[in-house]
Amino acid sequence: MAIEEANAKGGVAGYKIETVVYDSGTATAGQYDPAQAATNTKKLVADPMVVANVGPQMSGEGKAMAPILSEADLATITELDQPRHHQPGDGRSV
Repeated sequence: MAIEEANAKGGVAGYKIETVVYDSGTATAGQYDPAQAATNTKKLVADPMVVANVGPQMSGEGKAMAPILSEADLATITELDQPRHHQPGDGRSV
């Protein structure tokens, strides 16, 4: 993983990178629960050591998380699109 490689070289700007993973799935909601995603996001933004968020992948989670991330001004990398609707070469696929 790129994080392990970066940490092995001394980290980024001298800081080691640590991943924190939260699962938004719940027994009642199934695969993912937007309310749980919001709760997890509040935990992330409350931690002063967290500098970025990667995810979510589901639009329901994204809708629940976006206002929290925006208010906290936390850098976020996400794919909230449906690539199955894109065709290679349409300028929207990666």
